[in-house]
Amino acid sequence: MASRSITISSTTFRQYFLQSYSYFAQPTYWRADYGYRGDWQPRSVDLLVERKRWEGQSAEAIIEAVMERRNVVLEMVMDL
Repeated sequence: MASRSITISSTTFRQYFLQSYSYFAQPTYWRADYGYRGDWQPRSVDLLVERKRWEGQSAEAIIEAVMERRNVVLEMVMDL
């Protein structure tokens, strides 16, 4: 069951998704100039999921769940 509790609590962190960091890269805004001069290029993204729940599942099944459901990923680790 999905939970919306993270979106109603002001003490939690901002939600991020697989493509969230693309907005910190220059190619995303190549036609616009919002004054942003940073350029984060993700080299890798590791999605950590609950082992007990997903053990034995294919990577494709896990990614499909990540894209279609909430609360599948416990932690996202990015190498920028």
